[in-house]
Amino acid sequence: MSESRKSATILLVDDTDSLRTGLRELLTRKGYRIFEAPDPEHALSLVKQLGNELDVLVTDIVMPGMNGFELSRRVHSINPKIGVIHMSAYGIAETAGSEFDNDVVLPKPFPISVLVEAVQRVVRRDPGNSGDG
Repeated sequence: MSESRKSATILLVDDTDSLRTGLRELLTRKGYRIFEAPDPEHALSLVKQLGNELDVLVTDIVMPGMNGFELSRRVHSINPKIGVIHMSAYGIAETAGSEFDNDVVLPKPFPISVLVEAVQRVVRRDPGNSGDG
């Protein structure tokens, strides 16, 4: 059933406050539990606190201090089962760098329906059973 989708817990990381706030509100209305961080350092602190409670990391790629790919590597070292969605206003070619099979890269701007569909896809995947290839 859609229960796993509705109970998914997302960590949203973006250094643009207005975008992060808007995405948080939209995803909350879709039934997701949201934690948010304005930068990678705060995100890592939350991941250490929440551990396996988090199902999905939604992160911008280009941020000061640490990019989204490095953040996802560090998050995976703490919670290897988390699904990752990277967002970028830059072209997909310039953002190549994801090393995990489960990662999704979304070009900004995107309709909320595209983000919700991506969240549903990564939540349905079982990272411990990589039959998706």
